[in-house]
Amino acid sequence: MASTGKKILLALGAVAAVMAITLLVLVRSANRILKSELEHRLGKDFSVGSLDLSWGSLQARDVILSRKGEVLASTEAVTIKADFLGLLREKERTPIAAVSLTRPFLRLEVDRSGKLILPETPAAGGSGASGSGPGKRIDFKRIDAARGEILYLDGKISSPPYPTRLTDIECTLSDIAVPPDNAWTDCSLSARVPGKSSMGTLMWKGKTNFLTKDTEGTLMLKDLDILTMKPYYHTKGDIEVSRGTLSVNMEVRIEDRAIRAPGRAVIRDLDFASGRGAGDIFMGVPRSSVLDLLKSGKNEIVLDFTVEGSLDDPRFNLRESLMKRLGLGLAQSLGLSVLGGGQPAVTEGLRGLKEVTKGLEKLLRR
Repeated sequence: MASTGKKILLALGAVAAVMAITLLVLVRSANRILKSELEHRLGKDFSVGSLDLSWGSLQARDVILSRKGEVLASTEAVTIKADFLGLLREKERTPIAAVSLTRPFLRLEVDRSGKLILPETPAAGGSGASGSGPGKRIDFKRIDAARGEILYLDGKISSPPYPTRLTDIECTLSDIAVPPDNAWTDCSLSARVPGKSSMGTLMWKGKTNFLTKDTEGTLMLKDLDILTMKPYYHTKGDIEVSRGTLSVNMEVRIEDRAIRAPGRAVIRDLDFASGRGAGDIFMGVPRSSVLDLLKSGKNEIVLDFTVEGSLDDPRFNLRESLMKRLGLGLAQSLGLSVLGGGQPAVTEGLRGLKEVTKGLEKLLRR
């Protein structure tokens, strides 16, 4: 009996070993096949360094999406954990327990009209794909990004596009669906904004309905180097700013595609390059008045403002609207009247003086 038992155990051990080896070979083959299929489906501009498929999770390393040799998106590693119990229960949805991104990079660019430039997607293979009907909704329970980076290129403000870089991004999204459904997604984000003289920090905490775009949350920006915002407040003839920081707190609410965001901004340690004449102005007001305000406020200017607009208005831009509101707040803090078009009256007066001067010069030439 003992001999028979040993033989049975040996047989079971041999079967288990064969199954383990077979499973290992299948997993390795699946990794290779899946990697090849992904690269084939997403085109020559998409590449994956390696795939590690195991029970309950998939990890891809060195994932890169490029265009004309320029990296549009990449991540050092992405780990996807499936919800297998949910997969058994759900027929119309694909539940994903968690997605973790390590050192993700994203390059975003908008053209002169403010439209986001998206990469071309490869044509779908096979002739039967069009009649297969809509795909299953994917439900992500949680998405995390660590040590990320975003490069934003604004072609609307300048040519070549003006770059803004966010680094050290830490982001968490909870309960998000693709395509979006009528539900709230919690989001928290922190990032750094590098500048020449200071390192700004950006924080967001709130929730968004990605189907309706309804949003509630708090945006905090601290010690941003004001020179990084120069294209958004500097106009031809303005005095050059040599240094300064900007901090902003905003309570953001979007409802029915209309945004209302009251907030407070603090400009600190503002200084200017030497300037003179009628063009010696900053954000529409005279430099001398701004310097007097700084002196009386212990080198700080505190501005209360409210940003309002419609997401459906193609002329509305949150960053441009914020800078405009700061300029109006600065003029009102100095007791200057504001015209209906949103320009400080002193700016219009200086422009009018220039036009009168041009007219006198023409008369003298006759």
